[in-house]
Amino acid sequence: MTDPRAICVFLAGALGDFVNALPALWTLRRRFPSSRLELAGTPSWLPLAEAASLVDHAHSIEGLPLSEGFQRPLPDRGALARFLERFDLVLSWFGDREGRWAEALRHLCAGRAFVHPFHRHVEFPGHVSDFFLQTLAGLGIDPAPLVAPGLALPQGARPAVRGKPDGAAPSEPAYICIHPGSGGRHKNWPPDRFLAVALGIRSAAGAPPVKILLGPAEEDSRPFWAGREASGVEVVGHLSILELAAVLAGAGAYLGNDSGVTHLAAALGVPTVALFGPTDPHRWGPRGPNVRILRGEAPCSPCAGGPAAEACGLKCLGAIEVDHAMAALEDARKDSNRSSEP
Repeated sequence: MTDPRAICVFLAGALGDFVNALPALWTLRRRFPSSRLELAGTPSWLPLAEAASLVDHAHSIEGLPLSEGFQRPLPDRGALARFLERFDLVLSWFGDREGRWAEALRHLCAGRAFVHPFHRHVEFPGHVSDFFLQTLAGLGIDPAPLVAPGLALPQGARPAVRGKPDGAAPSEPAYICIHPGSGGRHKNWPPDRFLAVALGIRSAAGAPPVKILLGPAEEDSRPFWAGREASGVEVVGHLSILELAAVLAGAGAYLGNDSGVTHLAAALGVPTVALFGPTDPHRWGPRGPNVRILRGEAPCSPCAGGPAAEACGLKCLGAIEVDHAMAALEDARKDSNRSSEP
């Protein structure tokens, strides 16, 4: 097979979906090193792909004429056709259940088009990262599961974080990051337990700083965290995705729910403690060189989540005690300190 001159990958979805697709994207990059690789994705995480030199160019799917792919009859010389004509290989993890997008790509692409809509992952028995990898089989690429290559941002690609000095003194312990939210309320450990962990860390002798990371999904919890700085806990919010990655990359350890931020922390190589309840860590667990998963056991977990999970009182997440999380974080922090020793 002749290597394609230019490749376009379509990936919609949230931050966690992008991180889970990283092994497949890196595999594609290694298999076609001389090909121009472009990624059409969600604008909230696209800067990560560019900063890591994962792709040659990134396009926001919000700025592309994707709606033309669902029109009938298809506009042969519309804006979508003009965009696609530059590529001789298109791989789409975006698509609809009726197959209209796949039909459009087959009709409009001058080269080959492979469509594996992300919703098909529910039919795949393994981890979501391995779902993305197995979609490469049609390109002649071995879909065997790989160790996640992670995400490394060059120093020059990391922006200075607002209010953060260029670097802490070598004698200061690396801070701990805690992200108490996620894209679904049913996946969230109770906020008072996150606070208990943060205060417990700060009460120890020689305690490291603690940063509570809040994003758009945690907007309704800001009143709970307001004023916590008086307890020695720093609340950090309104970060860009690159600023968030810079904060995470400097952490000595991380604690969070099943969320995109947790996946990002693990991919950046941060010692990560992930809390799981209604979702299945065998399918959704973060992958990285130093990951610990605390799973709350309950007869009904894992489940489909949503109202059913909240109706049972989230017994699974409630089974994870504060002491369990603190012990796992301490182990993660010790491993981080050992790995940094000369």
